[in-house]
Amino acid sequence: MDEEKKLTDKIEDKREDKKAEDKSAEKRRPFKSVLSDYKGEYKKIIWPTKKELIKETAIVIVTCIIVGAIITSLDMIFSNGYSLLVNLTNSL
Repeated sequence: MDEEKKLTDKIEDKREDKKAEDKSAEKRRPFKSVLSDYKGEYKKIIWPTKKELIKETAIVIVTCIIVGAIITSLDMIFSNGYSLLVNLTNSL
C-alpha cells in the first residue's frame, strides 16, 4: 500500500515536471519562429475577388438600409401610438 502511494506520487511528480517543461518551452520560442508561423498562416487566407467584395458590400449596405427603415417605421408607429394614448387620457 505504501509502495503504491510512492509510485503514484512519483508519476504525478513526473507529470507536473513535464507540464512545467512544456510551458517553459512554449515561452522560449524565438520571435522569428512566431513571425514565420504568422506568415505561413497569412498565406493560407483566401481573399475575395473584387467582384465578390463589391457584391458582399452592396448586400451589407442594402441590409443596413432595410433594417434602419424597419426600426424607423416601428419608432414612428410606437411614438404616434403613445402620443395618441396620452392625448386620449388628457381629454378624459
